[in-house]
Amino acid sequence: MKTLTLTILALAISSVAFASFDTTTGIVDSTTTFTGSETISTQLTVSQGAVFTIGDGTNKTSLSVNYAGQPMKNSGLIEVKANSELIVTNTNAPSWAGAGKSGALDIYGAAVLNTSKPNLAYFYLSGNVNVYSGGFLKSNSILWLEDNLTLDLQNGSKADFSELYIASSTLKIAENVKFGGSYISRITVTSNSYATIDASEAQTVNLKGLGFAAAYSLTIKLSSELFSVSKIEKTKGDPTDFILNDFKNNIFKVEDRTNLEISGEQIIITKSDSSQLKLNLYAENNNGEIINLTDDQYWYFSDEGFLNIANYNTVVPEPAEWAIILGSIALGLAV
Repeated sequence: MKTLTLTILALAISSVAFASFDTTTGIVDSTTTFTGSETISTQLTVSQGAVFTIGDGTNKTSLSVNYAGQPMKNSGLIEVKANSELIVTNTNAPSWAGAGKSGALDIYGAAVLNTSKPNLAYFYLSGNVNVYSGGFLKSNSILWLEDNLTLDLQNGSKADFSELYIASSTLKIAENVKFGGSYISRITVTSNSYATIDASEAQTVNLKGLGFAAAYSLTIKLSSELFSVSKIEKTKGDPTDFILNDFKNNIFKVEDRTNLEISGEQIIITKSDSSQLKLNLYAENNNGEIINLTDDQYWYFSDEGFLNIANYNTVVPEPAEWAIILGSIALGLAV
């Protein structure tokens, strides 16, 4: 009897774990695994508490969802296993409006969130999204991370999108995260938000662009060796608090500074119409405590583009100046 009971229990668990996916309705209301290759033209609906697993981690699996409307309604969790892909497309997306919601995603393979209006429609990340080593999050449109959520790009993951909007939410960037490919992969802090970019577990981070709307603040938990941004831009709203956590000199770098200047404890950003907007600069230690500048300290950009703090009574030689100094020393020794 005991053996029979255990056998029945095992069969029951197995039937739940491998429930079949109904490609006609697109509805997942229990723990379900899909393998194979399929394209559906209905909304993918995952009920609360349900886990929809795409792939088995070994065999190639592909599920495409093409729907003229919100293509996903995910109230549970979608797992995309290694060697698998989920491609979701709103085939009739509106311009400058929401075209889809992701819900919670665990990505080991590839999740592609597309719209018929590349760069013009928003695909909301409406649940916590984890992209694991080897995982790939991609979109031809604008991804929007909603309030109180986290997009966690883990070591060895990849992200490619035209732009990522961060509300009062957190973007985590680990080591060896690759940005870009087909699209721009610019990151913008949305209006009326308190956003965080957490790169504290990375050594080196390189972003293609960092933008600000009328945001209240952005805190960047800096990587240990380099946090590089190609360009900083701001579209509206003044001022925004720009907080660099675990600040040290020669870590935060801006490649293109043609539209930037520093005035006191602010970065002044000049727009294409010649109007100017401001970022209030704050440095924090790794405990989140503000490092108050003394009367003889000031912010400046080094020749290489590092945002640093220096003392008025201390001359900080730039690389070219070091070359002259060292050359003079060498000449003196030779004589």
